[in-house]
Amino acid sequence: MIQKHCFECGAKLIEKGLEGEDIVPFCEKCNQYRFPVYNVAVSMIVVNEQNGKIMLIQQYGKPVCILVAGYY
Repeated sequence: MIQKHCFECGAKLIEKGLEGEDIVPFCEKCNQYRFPVYNVAVSMIVVNEQNGKIMLIQQYGKPVCILVAGYY
């Protein structure tokens, strides 16, 4: 595990499985997965050319939808 402590509260992170992601650092105090901080990220707009709709994703049961994104 690269990241040892939560960037929000400073608590020690544990390794916890996350469906579709394998093992991810997790903060038990914040009750949040803490993905490693990367220097490069990308967001994109994916458009269905047949109907003009934009694809959004809902991340880990959160109530808002976001653009497709990834980290390098």
